[in-house]
Amino acid sequence: MLGEVNGEACRSYAKKRGKRGGARRDLEDLRAAIGHHEAEGYHREIVKVSLPEKGQPRDRWLTRSDAAKLVWALSRNAEGLASTDG
Repeated sequence: MLGEVNGEACRSYAKKRGKRGGARRDLEDLRAAIGHHEAEGYHREIVKVSLPEKGQPRDRWLTRSDAAKLVWALSRNAEGLASTDG
């Protein structure tokens, strides 16, 4: 299984994942898990995880008002999704 992790597989995953930031985060998590696995003595091979380049930093953040509107809209929508059969 670890032998299947290589640059080509990582690039293929990033391409299929679509969003570069999400793929990078997933591959960073994989790299950390592999590092932990190695630290615990479960393998001795060198496994390199190729990461896509970092994306642009976020330039817009939700304001408190934006967040409140989202929470309100979600709570209104959730009422219709609640099960009434018990």
